Parts: sequence; C-alpha cells; structure tokens
Amino acid sequence: MGLHQEQEYVQRHLQELGLAPTWRTYEREKTGTEKAQVLGDAATIVCIFYFGREGEYYGIGTASKAQQLSQRRILKEVLDIPTSQGRRYDLKGGYPAWMEAHTTTPWILESSACTEIKAIILDESIDAITTADISVGGLGDLAQRTSMHVPGWSIYQTLARQFGKDFVHKHPITPLIQKPFYREAI
Repeated sequence: MGLHQEQEYVQRHLQELGLAPTWRTYEREKTGTEKAQVLGDAATIVCIFYFGREGEYYGIGTASKAQQLSQRRILKEVLDIPTSQGRRYDLKGGYPAWMEAHTTTPWILESSACTEIKAIILDESIDAITTADISVGGLGDLAQRTSMHVPGWSIYQTLARQFGKDFVHKHPITPLIQKPFYREAI
C-alpha cells in the first residue's frame, strides 16, 4: 500500500523538506484507538475529520486522538456554516475521493483540492508533534491498516507547498473538543 498517483506530491515535498517518511502497516489495527495502543508514546495519531455541507468538504485536523470535535462549534466558529446546513461527513458516510472509514487523510488527491475539498484546517498544536501517525487514504483493509510517520510541522508545509496558503490553514482546534470519541478496546 502506498500513495495514489494523485498524492505523489507528498513524497516530492517531503524530500524537498529533507524528510523521508516512515511507513507503518499495522497487523490488524484500523482505528485510531487501536493504533495508539500499539504506538504508545512512539507517535501521536493525527486525525482528519471532514465537515461541511453537501458537496463541500473541509478537513479538520487534530492531534487529540481520544477526543471528539464539537460539530456545532466547528460549523459555527471555524467554518461559518449554519448548523442546519452542515454536518460531519465521516459520521454519516460520504467521504472525499479515495477515502473511507479509517483512511481519512490530509494527503488529498490533487483533483479534490478546491473542488470537493474547499480547505484543510489543522490544529496549531500539530506543528509541535515529533512523530505524527497519519492515514494515507485509500480503500480496503490494507489501506485502513497503513499509516505514514512524519513530523507534525511537515503536514502543513507539504499542503501549503502543493495547494497554497489560501487552501491550508492553522486554527486553535483543541478548545473545540467536547467528549471522548474513540471507544476503549474491549
């Protein structure tokens, strides 16, 4: 499992930044909670959730691996979308191209930028993460178990180099957390 051809920009920009990502394929772990239990303190899961209104996605990235973002506050305070018109897509189905449950990623397809995905908004705290574990997208079991490890700051830098600073933004997302999201492993 690797990057889709429309995600090749990731490798190119990481190389320009002097970075070589580490790939991780988990034995059977798919969810953020399961991966976090395996990783311990070795890496921090960076989750990307997609919010918006019909046909208009906005990726919201947070390092708060065990928390849920307040849909109401994200829509109102970050995206300026009335709550009656917006929703969190990964809770109701309908994912951006080349993504499904457990494979939402900031490494969007080039053809998705500014068309179905209007912006990526990353929590400011992601920059300080030494090793971020992020999904690379894709479909199927192997894609759900595959992650890339990179420094947190490189996520913003890679997206800004490819899509511009009008597309990728930093915002204090952590204050918008409402309650635990991932269930404890049984």
